[in-house]
Amino acid sequence: MFNDEKSDETRSAVAGAPPATPMSAQERRSGQRHMSILRVGKMRTPRGEDFCLIRNISAGGLMAKLYRPVQVGEHVVIELRAERRLAGEIRWTRDDAAGIQFDEPIDVAALLADREEFVDGRHPRPPRLSHRCRATMRLGADYHRVTVVDISQGGVKLAVDKPVAIGADAVITMEGFRAVAGVVRWCSDGQAGIAFNQVIPYPELTGWLRGQSPR
Repeated sequence: MFNDEKSDETRSAVAGAPPATPMSAQERRSGQRHMSILRVGKMRTPRGEDFCLIRNISAGGLMAKLYRPVQVGEHVVIELRAERRLAGEIRWTRDDAAGIQFDEPIDVAALLADREEFVDGRHPRPPRLSHRCRATMRLGADYHRVTVVDISQGGVKLAVDKPVAIGADAVITMEGFRAVAGVVRWCSDGQAGIAFNQVIPYPELTGWLRGQSPR
């Protein structure tokens, strides 16, 4: 946890908010040790999970752009990738941004040094959001009714009625969203994974999700 010696101004600066009062030299150094990034993550709150856009990060916290409101004092978990989760507390909110103070300091350089492949051969997977809605999958000239299980900018998991050929070209049209082309990467136990040919832009995806399940 943070030392009690560190002021609220330092904690806010760590998470990207401007300090309310002048800081000491030590506090300024702490507030400056952050990296500006632009990375999509997933935030779990007491009300569920949502995507967020991380703007900057430090050893003590991060600032993120949100597409749903959160409350100061809420405990949240930030997921940068499926294998990397950071727990913390909402310290401030302003418009569509929020500052999160981590429960424990982190090594920023190590966190952001993503390797293209893990030792066991797996590739880091971007955050996926659990979301169920109706969709249509077109395989050649055939259309299939399917259900979205979860989604990321790069792909979607579907519940399917019958097996789908791995490697097949597919076009997915989700309820209220445009058609998205992709490739079937796997199929097992009544589910199939589709990798999109092009990443869905963050504003477009979150705008659609906001309209799908208002809170």
